[in-house]
Amino acid sequence: MTGGLIESTNTRTRPIVRRGLRSRSTDAVIALVMLRLSGNRPALPRRQLV
Repeated sequence: MTGGLIESTNTRTRPIVRRGLRSRSTDAVIALVMLRLSGNRPALPRRQLV
C-alpha cells in the first residue's frame, strides 16, 4: 500500500490553508478545506444583468 492518496490530499490542502491563513478563524480554514475536498459543488446565486 502506498501513501499516494494521503500525498494528493496534502497537495490539494496546502494552497487552501495558505489562503485561509488570512482569516482569523481556524473554523473558516477547516470549512474551506472540507468544502474543497468533498467534491460537493453548491449552486451559487447568479446576478441578473439589467
